[in-house]
Amino acid sequence: MLTQKNERRPAMKKSKTIKIILAFMTTFSMMFANINCVWATDKSSVNMGIDNVMRKWTLDEKQTEDVYEDMKLLSEVGVSIENIEEIRYDSENIIYSLPVSADVVDEIKIEKNNNDIVMNVVEGNIENELVIKSNGEIFLDGKEVIIINETFNERSVQPLTGGITWYSSSKAPSYLKTATYGSYSESWRCSSVNLQKSLGNIAYSTFIGLVTSGGVGGAIGFTSAAFYELVNYDPNSKSISYIDYLARCSANARYYKSRRYTYTRKNFGGKRKTTYAFGLMM
Repeated sequence: MLTQKNERRPAMKKSKTIKIILAFMTTFSMMFANINCVWATDKSSVNMGIDNVMRKWTLDEKQTEDVYEDMKLLSEVGVSIENIEEIRYDSENIIYSLPVSADVVDEIKIEKNNNDIVMNVVEGNIENELVIKSNGEIFLDGKEVIIINETFNERSVQPLTGGITWYSSSKAPSYLKTATYGSYSESWRCSSVNLQKSLGNIAYSTFIGLVTSGGVGGAIGFTSAAFYELVNYDPNSKSISYIDYLARCSANARYYKSRRYTYTRKNFGGKRKTTYAFGLMM
């Protein structure tokens, strides 16, 4: 078992086994309520973040190589690697313990299979199998997830070049949070993500994997608290929808602020949850 240096891991509840197979995506991100991550869209920033995370554990040469590769895959699917508390081994895989709330922990295994990423997550009583293939097809527990009417607004202020590092409100530098931004413009909308099973039977990490491939900064800013609020309100919903908006700083064109509306029903119905993120163009 590999734990953080000079830290004791608090006792946490074990939980559900979720097998997730995810292919490489163009936009990735994730933000927890209790786990707040920083997501960068350029490789150099991602690698720097991994280097910082790797300092938390004492690893031998082989472990370092394996964990580093896993961290890259975890980052690609939007997992908040900076909040992983523990690493341990079973017979075949490395297991990463990631708390998503005060009493819930994701136990994650991950590997690359051809052009797909295979990730197993244990959290509670729920079992999910999420498959995102290299051709873009997504499967949840053996059934294809259908994404309908996902569109990008070409008039959005989102830059077409240059990577953007996205932060949650709690992690964003003060200069981003205190900047003055222009009005929001719609950047991305998806009228329906047919999940094929109810929200109440989907883990938070699975959900983030489903919504991380599109939109402004992917699922950045979407906290676990926000997810569970939607689940508690509409646990039986099998379709969601969302709209992303983007604003640019009037004094510095490298500063951005995003706003996402996530709905518990397709076609922007049901309960709406608003989340925010801040971006810095590299």
